[in-house]
Amino acid sequence: IQYCQQLAATLSSHDTCFTQTADSLFYMHEGLQHARAPIFDVPSAIEILLSGGYKRLPKCIEDLVIQSTLPEDEQKPTLKKLDTILRSKLLEVVLPKEISEVTISDGIAVLRVDGEFKVFLTLGYRGHLSLWRILHIELLVGEKSGTIKLEETRRYALGDDLERRMAATENPFLILYTVLHELCVALVMDTVLRQVQVLRQCRWKDAIRFELISDGTAAQGANTSALQLAQDGELDSTGLKTPGLKIIYWLDADKNAGGSDFSSRPFLKLEPGKDTQIKCLQNSFV
Repeated sequence: IQYCQQLAATLSSHDTCFTQTADSLFYMHEGLQHARAPIFDVPSAIEILLSGGYKRLPKCIEDLVIQSTLPEDEQKPTLKKLDTILRSKLLEVVLPKEISEVTISDGIAVLRVDGEFKVFLTLGYRGHLSLWRILHIELLVGEKSGTIKLEETRRYALGDDLERRMAATENPFLILYTVLHELCVALVMDTVLRQVQVLRQCRWKDAIRFELISDGTAAQGANTSALQLAQDGELDSTGLKTPGLKIIYWLDADKNAGGSDFSSRPFLKLEPGKDTQIKCLQNSFV
């Protein structure tokens, strides 16, 4: 019995020693993680030292929004490949018939609608090569003195809104054309309205009169308050329909007749039709 008791005590002592040894090894392993020497990337250091560059940057740098430029010998093949991808993507979508010209060069697709706008696009919206990204928007509407220029902040906001809408639809170019076409129609009508205002302030003051047409009704527009509908060259196409314009002229042809009845006077009517194209109508007065 005493011998068995001695064996049990010896085994208990061994168990305690094993437990203490395992704990000691665990804490020692944690300490070695901090005490080890770093493993230097000697091959990469040699490449940078000899070539002055490093082509195998880790992917995590993309999270830091640090964009690197491709070497000159890789730019042309990359742009050529991007042109091929752009052509294949354009073949997969339906382009509105109003788009008059499409050109692709240097990785950029240029869509043009004569007399309205020109858009520069490429692929890679938010890192997705299947989504379209707008690089620049150029308006082709305006007067003979020059086209209308969008401020950089407004152009950026318009492009960002278009990119989000195009990414969420199966027919992105229909959304692109619809939004920009409505903007151009509003700007054209605003330009005509401003020109009529200038005519009324000059030698045609007593010879013409104009009315704004909204939803089939005409509102008197012989004062400058009508310009408030198109402040800063923009019309809110989401809340208001672009108003039309009715110009009544030859008011001074018979000054002795007097009265304020303009129904018999010749007029020129300009307003967006149901197909969102501007229609010009002149009454038959002969």
